[in-house]
Amino acid sequence: MKSAPRSSAVVSAPRISSRALNSTGASATVTSFGLHDTSHYLAPVIAWNLPSDWTLRLSPGFGLNDNSHRFLLRWGVSREFSGFGSAISRLFGGRS
Repeated sequence: MKSAPRSSAVVSAPRISSRALNSTGASATVTSFGLHDTSHYLAPVIAWNLPSDWTLRLSPGFGLNDNSHRFLLRWGVSREFSGFGSAISRLFGGRS
């Protein structure tokens, strides 16, 4: 009895590439400058590097005072382009 051939492709889940703790808040309102009556948040940030230079970020934020929302979920998807900086430099007459 022969067994079925095994696939040599290995599929792995993306690994967490970075972790951080972010604090955000406003420093003014429409009518005055200062921390009074502004919202403030504390949010862990987790990022995964995906194939082809893509990155996925998730950041659940928690309000720290009565002027803040209780919960915010921020997310982002980005892609890195190699050579972008040198292309911009050449565009503006710099050397690469």
